[in-house]
Amino acid sequence: MGLFDRLRGRAATPDPAPGAAPDNHLDPDDLAHMEDSLRERAQVVFATATEPFEEFDHLASDLASEGFPLERGRTILREEWDRRAALAVEHAGEDQSTTLRAAFAQLRARGVAAFEALGYDNAEGHDYAAESAGSAEGYVFFHHQDVERIADGPGTLHLRYAATRYESTTAAGKYAEDEAIGRRVVAALEEQGLRPTWDGSGQSTITLEDLRWYPMPGERPGD
Repeated sequence: MGLFDRLRGRAATPDPAPGAAPDNHLDPDDLAHMEDSLRERAQVVFATATEPFEEFDHLASDLASEGFPLERGRTILREEWDRRAALAVEHAGEDQSTTLRAAFAQLRARGVAAFEALGYDNAEGHDYAAESAGSAEGYVFFHHQDVERIADGPGTLHLRYAATRYESTTAAGKYAEDEAIGRRVVAALEEQGLRPTWDGSGQSTITLEDLRWYPMPGERPGD
C-alpha cells in the first residue's frame, strides 16, 4: 500500500492492464471521496514543496488511472497550490519555516542529517532517515503525519531523531547516544530563536509548540 492509499484510508488498487481504459463510471460517492483525498494529499505535499508546481502533475495523473477526471484533478491541485501561496503571503510576518529550515541547515553543516516530511509515519521516517543519513553522526526529521498538524495553521511539530551508528550494545547506552543527538538538535533550534520542548530522554520527541509554518510553495530554502 502506497502513501496515497494510506492517506485515503483505502486499499491499493491494482494497476490497469496495459492499454486498458480507466473506469470513468465511478459513482458520486467514490468521486467525492477521491476529490477529498486529493485535496488532503495536496495540502500535505504542498506545505513542504520546494519544486515548481508542474513537478506535481503526477498527483492528478495517478488518480486519473483510477477513473478520476484528469482535468478536475489538475484544477484541484492548482486551487490547493494557490491557497498555500495565499497563506504564505497572508502570514509572511509570522512564518517560522525559514527559522526551522535554518536550524536544519545548521545541523547538516555540523554532521546531523535533517529531513522534512520524510516517510508517512514514525517507523517509516526512521527507516528512511537511517538509509539517507550517509556519514552523518545522527539525524532529525518530521514525517507526513507531522505535517498534517501544521499544514493549515499553528500546531505542534514533533521532531524525531537518533544516532546513525551506536558504540554501545545496550539499550540504555543507545538511548544515551540518541540523547546526545537530541541535545544537538535542541541547541541548533535555540540558536535560531526557537523554543523547543524536550524532557531530555532519548525515547521522547522534541516538540515545537504553536509552530507557524507558512513557506511559499515551490521555493527552496535559501532562495
